[in-house]
Amino acid sequence: MNTILHPEKEAVVHPQHYGGGDDPYEHIKVVQAWGLNYELGNATKYICRAGKKHDNVLEDLRKARFYLDYEIRKLERAQCTTPPSTPTKDPLRDVPLPLGITERGEGQS
Repeated sequence: MNTILHPEKEAVVHPQHYGGGDDPYEHIKVVQAWGLNYELGNATKYICRAGKKHDNVLEDLRKARFYLDYEIRKLERAQCTTPPSTPTKDPLRDVPLPLGITERGEGQS
């Protein structure tokens, strides 16, 4: 499919704001090569596209920070040595949601 005749394809398959198909450092290729999980993949995605998909660089950086904070708290929770009989507060509950994300784990690409 020709992206000149079908520009919607470029928005889905190898979009320029993630590096484009010819770029060896296209975001999806880097995530797969490094074996990043969902949270770290999203953090790097928003860093890579900051200022390229739209003009709101701060929004992308806040989204990246959200996913990085989420991963940090997930790791901290896994390291927690509190006995199961002691109720604990979920550390992820207090991570503020960035603009464009309405629920945990959901957002606009």
